[in-house]
Amino acid sequence: MAQARGGLRASTYLGGTGTDGLLDAAAPAPCLRHNYGDAFRGDLALDPQGNVYVASVTSSANFPGLTATYLGGPSDGLVASLDSSFSQVRWATPLGGTGADAAYSLQREDTGGLLVAGGTTSPNLAGATGGYRAAPGGDVDGFVARLSAGGVLTQSTYLGTSSYDQAYFVRSAPGGLLVLGQTLSPAWPGADTARYHTAHGQQFIQQLAPDLLSAGYATVFGSGRSTTDISPTAFGVDCYGRMALAGWGGGLDPNGGNTTGLATTPNALQSTTDGQDFYLMQLSDGARVLDYATYFGTSADDHVDGASSRFDANLTLYQAMCACDQPGGQSIPLPPGATTYAPHNGAAHCNNAAFKFALTAGSSPAGADTLSLCAQAPRVRLSGSPAGGVWTGPGVTGSVAAG
Repeated sequence: MAQARGGLRASTYLGGTGTDGLLDAAAPAPCLRHNYGDAFRGDLALDPQGNVYVASVTSSANFPGLTATYLGGPSDGLVASLDSSFSQVRWATPLGGTGADAAYSLQREDTGGLLVAGGTTSPNLAGATGGYRAAPGGDVDGFVARLSAGGVLTQSTYLGTSSYDQAYFVRSAPGGLLVLGQTLSPAWPGADTARYHTAHGQQFIQQLAPDLLSAGYATVFGSGRSTTDISPTAFGVDCYGRMALAGWGGGLDPNGGNTTGLATTPNALQSTTDGQDFYLMQLSDGARVLDYATYFGTSADDHVDGASSRFDANLTLYQAMCACDQPGGQSIPLPPGATTYAPHNGAAHCNNAAFKFALTAGSSPAGADTLSLCAQAPRVRLSGSPAGGVWTGPGVTGSVAAG
């Protein structure tokens, strides 16, 4: 943890005598490491008091602060909480069963409860009794779990088919929870072709009830080929239920997946791909319409080594990536108007790079009398033609001239 203007405030090791924070490549099949970089997946969240929540994986039966016994197998998923100074493990909760388990995604709700998503090979997932799916569908399934503010597991559910499936992100949303994951099933249960949908898509979005006892709509998207297309890196939902996601494919993907054949919209920043790019997509509330989709990358092998990136409340993406052009090469696309600190790779191999991409801009259709924005949205300049006039309403003052 560092202050905004520099100065290390706290740091700590966190773990026991086993392997922590890393999915073991030597674990027996079936293996949770499906995508390049999956070994390093995990997530962080903060509460208003500065306490830190970590989602990860552990093989340590003596992980500090465990509130329950290590569940067994090669690894357990894990959620741990530290105080704001990193001087105390407040609690740590293992997730999973007697197989291999890992937690990839974490969200803290306003109530203090925690949502977790991950992958499992366990036949006896803790807390799944009574859940939407109380039993596994195949060798590798996704899971979603709910914890209390104090780290108590209150409910979990499997999420999957008889084929390979994993859940990489979970987010609270109007009407329920939304889960983003991968599947190798040719027919995801309940996939609704009336929504935005790709036949035989290998990435899924699943709505679940907040209590994890039932499911709502589902859809799948992708190229339609038999491999997963992208490794998901970020997922966000705004106050209207619009959802945005990011991922990358090709190159280092061990499964042969790539970014060719994915849908783009007419206003895409980049409508073509060399097969090894990032892919950004936004769907309307309920996944009814593809609002925006674009590729983002260069002729290099665009990827990221695991972990998670973020969408903010306005669906602006903050994405880390590996910039692997030769020294002096431009490893990040720079559209007109974009600013940069360093546009070129300065290493003989890879630099870390980052980009910020706004998928949703506040705008109103021509002739519309109203403009709806989330409470967290930035200011939007009100303009019109002919010039002139005053905009008024509850909490709104201004003119075309003054903004």
